[in-house]
Amino acid sequence: MSDQGIGKGYSWKIANRPSFSTLQVDFTSEGSIYSEAGSMVYYSNGLSIETKLHGGFFGALGKMLSKESL
Repeated sequence: MSDQGIGKGYSWKIANRPSFSTLQVDFTSEGSIYSEAGSMVYYSNGLSIETKLHGGFFGALGKMLSKESL
């Protein structure tokens, strides 16, 4: 498995293996990434964050009751 790569409009690399692995994504143009709640460690200035409740209200309610991440 590769520890780095390039996609359309971004590059990525995995650092700090094996114990505390982090994914670093560098955008070269407009791009987006999906991340679970609580999984983002840090981000640079100029990055905008948009949050969504996937599954709607009842999906979020079910996750809260089962103690999963929203």
